[in-house]
Amino acid sequence: MLGDLAMFTSQKKNKIILTFDLEFWYDTEFLKEYLPESRQDCLVESVLPVLNLLKKYNAQATFFTTGKVMEKYPELIKQIHSQGHEIASHGYSHEFLGKLAKEKFVEEMKKCVELTEKTIGEKPKGFRAPCFSLNKKTSWALLILAELGFKYHSGRSSMPGSALLEVPAGYSGGVYFRLLPVFFFKYLLKKQRILYLHPHELYKDTPIIERAPGFKKFLKYYRVKDSLNKLEKLLQSFQFGSVEQVLGL
Repeated sequence: MLGDLAMFTSQKKNKIILTFDLEFWYDTEFLKEYLPESRQDCLVESVLPVLNLLKKYNAQATFFTTGKVMEKYPELIKQIHSQGHEIASHGYSHEFLGKLAKEKFVEEMKKCVELTEKTIGEKPKGFRAPCFSLNKKTSWALLILAELGFKYHSGRSSMPGSALLEVPAGYSGGVYFRLLPVFFFKYLLKKQRILYLHPHELYKDTPIIERAPGFKKFLKYYRVKDSLNKLEKLLQSFQFGSVEQVLGL
């Protein structure tokens, strides 16, 4: 059933859940057709400043990590985990669940579990579908995740009778984080009790796809240069924890 974040967080010193989707900056569905053939992923460069901020304010977070990122940067994942953060799964290929056959999803998620256990010595407890694509049409994935040992999923769609604990992501993150002023976002966090971000949207040097249409570039890059400072203001105002820490998993 849908998790009551206000209830959970009140039990853990009123902490707000902080989450990051750790994927490559170009794993954006609506920009794939405009991507250049040659590109740098800038992943480490975008993650390290985030880790430094979290350490500065003694905050913990959940990093929903794709299998491809974990394969390429296992030492970075180990570093994130060693600093007290939770490593959860964001799928292997960052493909919409609706585009994956069930057999392919099983194959990819088994690979994610094995990769995580090999990298940090433990299996992932949480799953967040790429682009929140776990919904009623793809709810078949829930039983597969439960069979693989997952304890919760974090998304926007509530599915009664879910085999996993549901941790609602709400709309407190992504482009909304960059669009809304800090004071409004503080109000939103008091209501939704969770924040979701991508390291690449906090990194001022994330490559710009010049040939993309203006509106899509707006959604992708608007106020990216200010976003890390904005996160720091929230870290100064709230206590943050990972999903497993706040929910006591």
